[in-house]
Amino acid sequence: MTKSITEYKACIFDLDGTLLNSMGVWKQVDEKFLGKRRLPLTDEYLKAISVMKLDLAAKYTVKLFNLNESPEDIIKEWLDLARYEFTYNIQPKPYGVEYVRLLKEKNIPAAVATSSQRELYKPALQRLGIFDLFDVIFDSDKTDCGKDKPDIFVKTAESLNTAPRDCLVFEDTAAGILSAKNAGFVTVGFLDDHQAKFKEEVIKNADYTAVDFKEFYEDLALKSVC
Repeated sequence: MTKSITEYKACIFDLDGTLLNSMGVWKQVDEKFLGKRRLPLTDEYLKAISVMKLDLAAKYTVKLFNLNESPEDIIKEWLDLARYEFTYNIQPKPYGVEYVRLLKEKNIPAAVATSSQRELYKPALQRLGIFDLFDVIFDSDKTDCGKDKPDIFVKTAESLNTAPRDCLVFEDTAAGILSAKNAGFVTVGFLDDHQAKFKEEVIKNADYTAVDFKEFYEDLALKSVC
């Protein structure tokens, strides 16, 4: 990075595929859900729903596949498939927990901006011991749109009383990165193995790229002892 983490006033974290190594779970959910209905799982579908809230993704799925099912029933099925993994098994990206803890120690505000449901991410963050370390958590219940629009990032920064230019946004979707960048945020694109097909687009859109939080943790730790 050309600018140290200590020069930014706040950090905003996406969860799935960024702070949490959970994209494999969502792929399994999609495979089971669509496979049960003998429907194809395409890259276009995965890319489209990756930035959507669950309710929007469910409505999109109903319309795309002309399903005779309610979005509410689809959401319930998705959550039932994912809940156990989030509660007991999902792990953080390397150095993610350590980085969040160090941010708290150094009084650098940290927030979550996620399209995920609270009933999924809360048990995971509590198990990892970092749920209470975030100053703000903006989730799918607090915004009407997905990350293809910058609203969730803007509202999160406002809650931190921090200008977009002073915030690092950690995000793994190309659309989320682009919307945050266009709103004036500094973006770190996470290259998640489960989104490898979109790697070049993430690299193109992001200010920086990373596969874990090691560089950010070590940079902050080093500055802390200087």
